[in-house]
Amino acid sequence: MLIVYRKSDKKILFNSGKSYVEPQGMSDINGKLAVIERIGGTFDDYGTFRLHDIDDAEKVDEILRYQNYVNLVFEDDIAVDYEIDYEKYEEDKIKREEQELLNKLNPPQEEVLKAETEIQIITILKECELI
Repeated sequence: MLIVYRKSDKKILFNSGKSYVEPQGMSDINGKLAVIERIGGTFDDYGTFRLHDIDDAEKVDEILRYQNYVNLVFEDDIAVDYEIDYEKYEEDKIKREEQELLNKLNPPQEEVLKAETEIQIITILKECELI
């Protein structure tokens, strides 16, 4: 697995994912090129962090599972490890679950329209003294 980050703010911009063909990840050059093609910059703007997909399988799986919550750990401006922001992950998980519950409470627009139409029909039938 190859992770490419922007040196200026240490933000992760690219993760090559898992590959059994290239378990060490793609080359630094190809990883940086992928970022440069997408957002611009130069090779010197970006740094890399690498894990071996097989030898470091647990770490790779953890990074993939918590992909949006991974932060790199730096020593002398070089990425040497990573950490997961589990607290932020749990906060976001709770927010997602709350939103899902709220969505279940709000009926779909189709059901609301159907109910409104039924009320209008009943009102018209009452006005015409058909019911």
